[in-house]
Amino acid sequence: MTHVPIVRRLIQSVLVAVCIAVAVPAVAQGTAGSVKGRILDPQGQPAAAAQVTFESAKDTTKEPIILNTTLTGDFAVDVVPPGTWLVSAVQGKFYVQRKDPIVITNGEKIDAGDIKMHVGTADEMRKAADAQKAAIARHNDRAAKEQLAVKAADAARDAGNFDDAIAKYTDVAGLLSNCGLCYIRIGDIYLDQKNDQAEAEKAYLKAIDLNAANSSADASTRAAPYAKLATIYNKQQKFDDASKMSAKANEVMEAGGGTGDPTAAYNQGVSLWNANKMTEAQTQFEKAVKLDPKMAEAYYYLAMTLVNQNKLPEAKPNFQTYLKLAPDGPNAATAKAMLEAIK
Repeated sequence: MTHVPIVRRLIQSVLVAVCIAVAVPAVAQGTAGSVKGRILDPQGQPAAAAQVTFESAKDTTKEPIILNTTLTGDFAVDVVPPGTWLVSAVQGKFYVQRKDPIVITNGEKIDAGDIKMHVGTADEMRKAADAQKAAIARHNDRAAKEQLAVKAADAARDAGNFDDAIAKYTDVAGLLSNCGLCYIRIGDIYLDQKNDQAEAEKAYLKAIDLNAANSSADASTRAAPYAKLATIYNKQQKFDDASKMSAKANEVMEAGGGTGDPTAAYNQGVSLWNANKMTEAQTQFEKAVKLDPKMAEAYYYLAMTLVNQNKLPEAKPNFQTYLKLAPDGPNAATAKAMLEAIK
């Protein structure tokens, strides 16, 4: 095909610099673990929709963990912060508190086995109701304080007062334990506003550390710092590490019931591109545009992987989509030249 030499010269003129480096943070106070088990009624049958509560035996500032059992009486908590936890369950007039506390010190995966309830005494049921009411109140109080404090920090950030915003997010993190979101926001300011990759990296690693100890952090919050680190490491051309971090972001999202993170898929694609693994890179860029149809750069690099595989007709619509989304984007000139070359 007469167009291929031109296209190849254009490809050779494009230098991709996107990657991620993995640096798994150490947790000085221990590593979060996981706990699973099953609640049974007094007859030994699975107790569906029983309310299970984890409360810290020694630290009342730790947020309790409250969840319900499945139809088969099973429960599972993927992230239990380090510490000693009292586990109780209530269903109607039935009650139980596990005799032995759950102790998490270094990422243990504990199977608590079957926990059989009994008919609760009036005193047990009253204490259980009071404890659960207090646990829910602490949870709601924490959430309200975090929302107000983060809102104030967000306002400072939006007003362009970036140093003040960093200070406010840091204050929130000091007020509320395990505020990974605070350090994600701090990292974003360092990365996007101050162009300080070193400080941004520290903030994202801190966010990963705190998220690991926060059972209420959702999948998006857990995945975000990995994806952001992917962006940093890609800029630093740490390609192997970039691939690992992107994969971790996707793993966290999918484990939380999500469909994946478009930025992580994009970074993974670029890492594979740099490793000259075009077929694998194509798969990741396709995933990125599926997750985020407005991610212009993903269309551009998807087109480039197709060109590099001599799939010119398939590349054309992706270059066109890129130019539609980013007519003045950083790769617009190259995309236009590519389209001209593959006519």
